[in-house]
Amino acid sequence: MVQKDFTNSVKFRKLADGHRLVSIIDFPKEFRLEMHLLCVSHENMGKGKRFEGIAGCLIAFVAGIAIEKYFDQACISLLPKTELRSHYKNKYGMLDGGSQLFLEGLRLQAIVNMYLS
Repeated sequence: MVQKDFTNSVKFRKLADGHRLVSIIDFPKEFRLEMHLLCVSHENMGKGKRFEGIAGCLIAFVAGIAIEKYFDQACISLLPKTELRSHYKNKYGMLDGGSQLFLEGLRLQAIVNMYLS
């Protein structure tokens, strides 16, 4: 079993106006940021949501940080709840990496272009 070294990992959060929250763990040896927590307010979930694209903006926000920090080697990942796994793959183009889903390369840049441009 591979042991992860969390000693040099940095956790930080972005909280904006009570509608969204993301917690990120940095894995510098892997050139990867893991979205440890990705939350959207209840009023912005499902079919009757107030605002569209909040989760996409959060993912793009993390992608932008990863690209800024790790350039073309950047990767972001998350460990999704079972019921959201196919949603992340279909909506955001995330790839299967075992228990986690991830974005890297052109897909990572595409998510930034789509939600933050």
